[in-house]
Amino acid sequence: MIDLDDLIPATSPQDKFGTHPSGVAWAPAQIAIFEAIVRRVDNVLINAVAGSGKTTTIEAGVRFTSPNERIVFLAFNKAIADELSRRVPRHVLAKTFHALGFAALRSSGWRGEVDGRKLRNILQEVLPDNAKGSAADLDYGAECIKLISHAKSRAMFLEDPASQSAMVEIAQGIEIDEGTYRLPQICNWAAQAFRISANMRDTIDFDDMLWLPFYLKCNWPQFDRTFVDEVQDLNYIQHLIVQRVSAGQVIAVGDRAQSIYAFRGATPSSMDDMKLMFSMVEFPLSVTYRCARSIVDLAREWVPHLTPRDGAPEGQVIIEPEVPVDLDYFFQNGAIHEPLIICRQNKPLIKLGLRMLGEQRRFTIRSNLEGSLTYFVDTLTKKKDQMPIADFRAILDKWFEEIEKSCHDSGRMGQLAASQDRYDALVALGEDTMVVDVRSLKRLIAQLFAGRDGPLLCTIHKSKGLEADEVVILRPELIPSRFAKTEVDLIQEYNLLYVARTRAKRILTLMYDPSEDI
Repeated sequence: MIDLDDLIPATSPQDKFGTHPSGVAWAPAQIAIFEAIVRRVDNVLINAVAGSGKTTTIEAGVRFTSPNERIVFLAFNKAIADELSRRVPRHVLAKTFHALGFAALRSSGWRGEVDGRKLRNILQEVLPDNAKGSAADLDYGAECIKLISHAKSRAMFLEDPASQSAMVEIAQGIEIDEGTYRLPQICNWAAQAFRISANMRDTIDFDDMLWLPFYLKCNWPQFDRTFVDEVQDLNYIQHLIVQRVSAGQVIAVGDRAQSIYAFRGATPSSMDDMKLMFSMVEFPLSVTYRCARSIVDLAREWVPHLTPRDGAPEGQVIIEPEVPVDLDYFFQNGAIHEPLIICRQNKPLIKLGLRMLGEQRRFTIRSNLEGSLTYFVDTLTKKKDQMPIADFRAILDKWFEEIEKSCHDSGRMGQLAASQDRYDALVALGEDTMVVDVRSLKRLIAQLFAGRDGPLLCTIHKSKGLEADEVVILRPELIPSRFAKTEVDLIQEYNLLYVARTRAKRILTLMYDPSEDI
C-alpha cells in the first residue's frame, strides 16, 4: 500500500481538490486516489465497499485530467453510461464495453444490423426438429446459446476441427443441460452455430459486439486514460478490451465482495486479474456513507473492513420470524419511503406479488422474468393457449422430473437451482384460482409484471446498484442456496447476502418463513 503522507502535499489538499459535491471535505483515502490520478505514475485499483461513494470519487477523479487527453469511462451498463455522459467533462467519453466494440466495428468499415435473435435463427437450421423444444425436452437452442456466449466471453476462436472439444471443456465448467442428448452432440451443434455466426458478418448480436472486433482484427480506439467501473463483474474478453484501448493510465474501481455474476461468465478473480495485468497500486475506500451503524455491524460478518461514516445514524435491524399475513406491513412499517423488497429466489417474490395483486395494491417487480416465463410456457405447450392448467402442470412436472434427475446424476447444481426457481415460479402462478388454462396463466404473468409504482420487488441480483431507506430481505434463510456446493458457489452466495444487506440506508428487515420449504 502507498503511504498517504507521501501522496498528500504539504499544502492543504482541499485547496487543490476542493470538496465533495455535498460540501463535505474529501477523505484522506479519496485524496490519495486524486493524487495518483494527477501524478499518472501508477495504474490504480480502487477497492470500494458498498456505499463508499465510488462513483462520486471516480467522477471527481476524472475532473483532474486534462481536456487535451483522450479519456474513456467504461461503464457496466447503458443507463450508467448515459448518466455519466451528462455529468463528466466533455473530453471524457462514457461508453459501455458493447458500445465501444460496436464503434470499433463501425470504424473498421463494418456496416450491418443488430439482431438479438441471430443465434436463435441459426440454430433453427442447425438443430434437428426433435431438439428444437417439445413438451418434455429441453430448449437446446437456449443451451447452445449459453455455451456460445461463454465461449465468446473467453475469447474463443472456433476455426479448426478441435472446436467441438474446446466447447466440451467449457460446457463441463458451466453446467449445460444435456437432457435427451449427450454433451458432445450439444457441443457439436454449438460449434456449428458459432462458425456460421462468425461468417455471418452482416448481422451481429450483443455478444458479437465484444467478440467480433477481435475476430476481424479491427482497430480499437486508443485512450490516454481508461476508467473502468464495476471491475469485479468483468469477463476475460472485457479485460482484453481494456488492455487493447489503454495507451496510458488505467483506473479501475470495484468491490470483490460484490462479485455475483460468475454464472454469466464474469471472472470471480476479476479484480485480482486486472491488478496483475496492469501492475496496479490498490487504494481502499472502506467507509460506507450509505448504511446506518447497525446495518454495517451486520454486513461486517462478511466484509470486516466495512466502516460506518462519522455521525452515521444507529439505524435499525428488524428480525421478523414469519412473512406477515397482513400486507399493510409493507406499506406502513415506518418506512420513510416505500420499501425495497428483495429475495434470493423468484418464487417468494411472485407469491407476494400475487397477494398484492389480489388486494389491488401498487407494486413493481423489477425482472426480465416475464418474457422468459412466457417463452418457456409457449415452448412446453407448443403455444396451445387453450390447454387446461391441469394438463400444463402435468407437462411441467414431467419436464422438471427429467431435469432434476439429469442434473443430480451429473452434479450440475447451478443448473438445477435455475430450473427449480423457474418450476417453483410457474407452480405458484398456476395455483391462482383465476388460472384455468394456459391463456389465463400468460395473462396473469403479464398482469404481475405490469406495475410501475409502489414497493419494488426484485431478486438480489437485480438489486445491484439500488438503495433504499428501508429494505426487506424476504426469506434470508434461502442464502446460501442449498445448491451451492463448491467454494466459488458459496463465496458468490455470501457476496449476495452482503449485497442484499448493504442496499439499506436506515432500516433493514429480515423476514423469515421457516414453515415453507423451497
